[in-house]
Amino acid sequence: MSWAHLLNDGAANYLPGILPALLVNLNQPVWMAGTLMGALIMVQSLQPFAGRLADHLGGKSLILTGFALSITGGALLGFSPNIWVVLAVLAMIGIGNTLFHPQSLAAVRNLPGKATGARMSFFLIGGETGRGLWPSVTSFLIVKYGMPALWLTALPAIFTFPFFVRWTPSLPKRNESARRVDWRSKRRPLAAIIIFGSVRSFSIYGAVTFIPILWHLHGGSLVAGASIITTLLIVGIIGNFAGGHIADRFGVHVPLTIAALVGGASIAAAPSVGYGPLLWIVASIIGVALFCSMPMLVLVAQNVFAESRAMGSGVAIGASNAIGSAALFLVSLLSTRFGVAPLLYIVASASLLALLGAALLPRERPTH
Repeated sequence: MSWAHLLNDGAANYLPGILPALLVNLNQPVWMAGTLMGALIMVQSLQPFAGRLADHLGGKSLILTGFALSITGGALLGFSPNIWVVLAVLAMIGIGNTLFHPQSLAAVRNLPGKATGARMSFFLIGGETGRGLWPSVTSFLIVKYGMPALWLTALPAIFTFPFFVRWTPSLPKRNESARRVDWRSKRRPLAAIIIFGSVRSFSIYGAVTFIPILWHLHGGSLVAGASIITTLLIVGIIGNFAGGHIADRFGVHVPLTIAALVGGASIAAAPSVGYGPLLWIVASIIGVALFCSMPMLVLVAQNVFAESRAMGSGVAIGASNAIGSAALFLVSLLSTRFGVAPLLYIVASASLLALLGAALLPRERPTH
């Protein structure tokens, strides 16, 4: 499941690594970066509904369908002749991601064993590895062979798919007589999850979108800019893995607070450290800080929505990602007036809202 997560999220999240080249290829301004990211992510607002559907259907059909759509869309992007086709392909990838994540997260949660935080971290590490590696891989392919070479990213998934079909765990079908979700009693934790998750997504998308563009505007190469994203996401695995263990031992609030404070401060530092090795160090700190919060947020959401854990996963990831991407789109419009660097300060300041979300979350240890 972690390997499949790597391939799915790699195909669905390499866009920031090739954004400068894609904007040039399509003859589009910098502010269109937010539009393209929004097309990729906004459809993920449907993840809670996909989670409800996953609970009622059971099985693994949504996991497999979502995986196929993400991989296919990632392969087709390089053949898109204009901005409208690009937007359609990105929406297709977003739908694939929407279907894949809720059911797969719930299936991993249902696997036997304790140490749920560590197990969830291991699954999420696969996704973050794909998100980290694919921007560098795809930027290299474009520089070396051109945009159409993006189809090569589908090859590992094509060879993997028969094994994935066989070994993917099946989610039990939800009993129709099970109690319904009591939305009224969940208003406060739901608000806290969405506030923290949305700011976290906004921070990550802002960092991986604006830092490489800023690098490119200062004369940096496409591959080197993509390697900043790779560094942020791959080193961020340390935070992802550690965060699950910390949650299992101490609860969720300590790592969530650290994520908000350190993540915001390091993003704010990015424009002022120059365009040398220090930028990669700052990117590493951003990754560790922001990704240590992901396992706990998913587990807390699953606990809050115990009646429908797949829907809880969809709220923690899909709804939050959609709101974060909408905020990114609005902020990107300011680039024509203020430039790119000030946008990172706006992204960094959002960490104050993340602290509010962390404070409102239920004080429990989501270990089972």
